[in-house]
Amino acid sequence: MSPGTFMRTARHFKTTRRTTRLLAATIASAVGLTGGAIAAASSGGGIEPQSSVQLEENLCQTNGGGAFVAIPGFPGEMIDQRLLEDIAWMVRKYKIFITDGYATSGHSANGEHPIGLALDIVPNAATGGTWRKVTKLARWAEPVQNQPRPPFRWVGYNGDVNHGKGHHLHLSWMHSTTKPKVPAETVYSRYCPGAAPPAPPPAEPALNQILKSLPDAGPQHDDAGVDYDD
Repeated sequence: MSPGTFMRTARHFKTTRRTTRLLAATIASAVGLTGGAIAAASSGGGIEPQSSVQLEENLCQTNGGGAFVAIPGFPGEMIDQRLLEDIAWMVRKYKIFITDGYATSGHSANGEHPIGLALDIVPNAATGGTWRKVTKLARWAEPVQNQPRPPFRWVGYNGDVNHGKGHHLHLSWMHSTTKPKVPAETVYSRYCPGAAPPAPPPAEPALNQILKSLPDAGPQHDDAGVDYDD
C-alpha cells in the first residue's frame, strides 16, 4: 500500500484496551484498511499552511500543517499527520504494530508522545511481523547506540531502560520547540507529507547550516524509567 493510499484510508476508532486494539487492527488489515476519512484535531481549531523542503535523501523539513489524526489500521491511536507517510513505509516494510502514538498521559511530559511525534512499536504477528524485523528498523534508525539517524530524535531499544527486543521499540521524530497537546511548527521526517512536491534544498552554505542545527535532545530523551507493562 502506497503512502497516499494509507492516508486516504484513515479512520478513527475508539477503544480502551490494547488487546482490543490488536484484534480490531488485525481485522482492519485483513479487509484492506478500506474506507473512512482522517479525523484531525489541532490546538487552536486551525491548521497552519504547510510547506516542505527535501533537505537530503530520507530527510524532509516541514513547516506548518500540524494536526493530530487517526493512524490507519490502528484503532484508538493518533499521530501528527505529517508522519503518516513515514508510518506507512514502516508498516509495509517492517510489519510493525503500533501500541501508542499521540498520548497526553503515561509518558514523559517532555517527550514526543504528548506532541504526536513518537511511536511505541512491537511486531504485528498477524501480518508477518517479527522481533527481527523490529530490530532491523531500530538499527536503521540508530546505527550506533545513542546516535540516531535524522529525522529521529531518540530511539529507545536494546540498551535502554524498559525498551528493547521483547518489550518495545520507541521512535521520536525531530521537531521545533512546542508544548504538550500543541503540534510543533516544524517537523522532520523521512518522507515529505502531502501530495504537493516539496521544494528543493537550499544552496549548500544554507543547507549545511540547517543540517548542523537539527534539533536533537540526545539519549534518554523520552520514556526512561516508564513501565509500559500495565
